[in-house]
Amino acid sequence: MKSLLRFATALVFVGGLGSPLTAQSPPQAPGPPLPPSPPSLPAGTDRNAERVTVSFSDVGRPGLLDVELLDGSITVKGTNRRDVLFVANSQGARDALRRRQQAEPPPGMRRLTQPAGLAIEERDNRMSVESSFNRRVDLEIEVPLKTNLKLSVVNGGGIVIDDVEGELEIDNVNGRITLANVSGSVVAHAVNGSVNATLARPSPNAPMAFTSLNGDIDVTLPPTIKANVRLRSDQGDVFTDFDVQVTNSSEARQRTERNGRTFRVDINRAIYGTVNGGGADLEMRTFNGNVYVRKGK
Repeated sequence: MKSLLRFATALVFVGGLGSPLTAQSPPQAPGPPLPPSPPSLPAGTDRNAERVTVSFSDVGRPGLLDVELLDGSITVKGTNRRDVLFVANSQGARDALRRRQQAEPPPGMRRLTQPAGLAIEERDNRMSVESSFNRRVDLEIEVPLKTNLKLSVVNGGGIVIDDVEGELEIDNVNGRITLANVSGSVVAHAVNGSVNATLARPSPNAPMAFTSLNGDIDVTLPPTIKANVRLRSDQGDVFTDFDVQVTNSSEARQRTERNGRTFRVDINRAIYGTVNGGGADLEMRTFNGNVYVRKGK
């Protein structure tokens, strides 16, 4: 994880409960008035959740939101706003920490649980978010509809993205990835979890990849997408309702050892093909699980 003590255009530390905090970038030249931001995320979360609003330094172009969590979950929702709203739920953090703490308080004393902490930094239209070590935090985030995302979680929960357009790079070690109605390009990888995605408008020339070690890959694509596909499951099957024109499902590579006595042929088990005549590269691969390539409506 990057150091949390860096100079930045906007740097916000969220540590305790209290009134909502707001961090803004340095003053800019006057421009047209901004429309009011929509209401905050639905209050179905912890009533003591910390709320922070941060603006990108250049609201005229898509910014990059980079979130790295050691323990927690991330939910991102695209909305008609021009800043970014963070809602950090600490109830889950308190419950998880309480389960890990086995020692009973001394007689006559009670345990005071520290809330999860965050560091939010904005610089050159890139917003970076990091969590405190050994503290779980469940983040709900509202972003502008066109926002580039780079999200990663190690432990704790899933990553959910809804209605966002941009370059999406998603990584989850112990949890699932769910993408709903996203547009642009996607590179999504899970180690122990499934990857489920529904794409509305993929970028026509951008390569994409959806991979997992232990989990299904289930991707729904527009029926008119043009792609060169590479599909593989080592311990499962591949299913699709697209008309995939298979071009080479067993790419052979030959190798002769130095002594010249042993001949070895490696067979790549991936299915290579084209959809609607071919286009950008599209890979879907899992080791333990099935691959589903669905045709949207």
